[in-house]
Amino acid sequence: MDWTIEFSWGILLTSFTGSLFFLFWHLAGRALEKAGLAGAGFRLLKMTVISFLLPAGYVFLKQKAVNRQLGHGYLFSKSYGLFLASKIFLAVWILGAGALVLSLVRDAWRLHRKLQSRMPCETEVRSQFEEMYRSLGGKGQRLEVSYSYCFAAPCMCGILRPKVILPVQRYDKDELQVIFMHEIVHYLQGAMLLKWGVLLLRAVHFFNPLAWLLCREVQKWGEYVCDIRACSAIGGAKKYFQVIADMALFFTEGTLAAQLTESKNELVERMEKVKEMNRNRKKGFVTKVAAVTLAGAVYAAGSVSAYAATVKSADLYVYLHHLTTVEEEEEYVPWVDDYEEYTEEGYAEGIVVKTGDVNSATRSRVTFDWTVGGGEAVETEAFTCKEGDTISVSMGVSPENISVKVGIVKPDGKKTYIWGKGKEVEHKFTASVSGSYKVFVENVTSTTVEVIDGTYRVY
Repeated sequence: MDWTIEFSWGILLTSFTGSLFFLFWHLAGRALEKAGLAGAGFRLLKMTVISFLLPAGYVFLKQKAVNRQLGHGYLFSKSYGLFLASKIFLAVWILGAGALVLSLVRDAWRLHRKLQSRMPCETEVRSQFEEMYRSLGGKGQRLEVSYSYCFAAPCMCGILRPKVILPVQRYDKDELQVIFMHEIVHYLQGAMLLKWGVLLLRAVHFFNPLAWLLCREVQKWGEYVCDIRACSAIGGAKKYFQVIADMALFFTEGTLAAQLTESKNELVERMEKVKEMNRNRKKGFVTKVAAVTLAGAVYAAGSVSAYAATVKSADLYVYLHHLTTVEEEEEYVPWVDDYEEYTEEGYAEGIVVKTGDVNSATRSRVTFDWTVGGGEAVETEAFTCKEGDTISVSMGVSPENISVKVGIVKPDGKKTYIWGKGKEVEHKFTASVSGSYKVFVENVTSTTVEVIDGTYRVY
């Protein structure tokens, strides 16, 4: 196994399953929106963001690979082609993700420097802000309001210590009410944490167009849901949007700040969307229940699809592993086999039997290195042989003075084996019947032995 292969596969798999959830969200979210449940649709969208950030599929595959439940021992095994492809992908990923992360660091530094110029607001402004903060359900004193000459438009920024920033100018109470309502609602919805989450998502999955589209959807839906709640609290959409339009605050304060609006087109789009969503909110109870049921069924189908895609990705990995494995031609060396074969029924009482890991596996050869404790036997995964096939087994055993049983487990459970010790233990077993076989090493002594450069081939 190689960490670059696992990392690359984990990123690609997480990006694919996240994309599946996003596509299914389009169906579920639209159904909830049409039923007037935009808030529920936005919560589902947040879950979709999480699916891009948590590598659940990779963790599942890793656990199955360790337990040999998927991939037949080949999952995450190294091949020359996969190793080379993972190195190229990793180099491209570091360049792309690194560029976006550096851009975020630059924006964060610029924002930090601008925040150094903030000044306290008048008592009346702070009192109005704190009163609205408490009326909307805010607790504690984490959110602050300040003036600054370095900002062109009101906005909120910061995660650990968020702040609402007002450009230095005169405001009437209606303007402050709209500004404070908008930014406080954003804060209560976790807008800044979500903003950082989607920016991190975009950096990690920069190669996926759906990740960029998801970021835009999160930005738009966050504004829609905020507008709906703010309009309801103020007393109507007309007053709310009229104040924003009259203030003409069409500036952008960067990717790390949440603000009232960035352009006239965006404001018009939000006004139309709020009108549509308010009409949808008047729909009946039956419609809402049907929409929730449909959304649940769609998202459940998305979860099943993501699981199926994860399982199938294991088969794809095994296929690519075989396709990209370079098999080396071996030099012919005359060989003499003078070992005597023994046969016995199963393992003796008290022997602990384990399944061993493999280093690499191709269509013609499997390699392994094992540690076999005293009173233990280590087996390979079962493999299929036809009657008359030859199973060639070779390995080194350390310490060299300890003899171990090296052999095969037949389909009926009987063992055929030789006693071997030293650096060169090699024997060819013949499959007496067609069926499933295993290669094993059994240590009946009390001394732990190391199996070095173990190999078996079937031909």
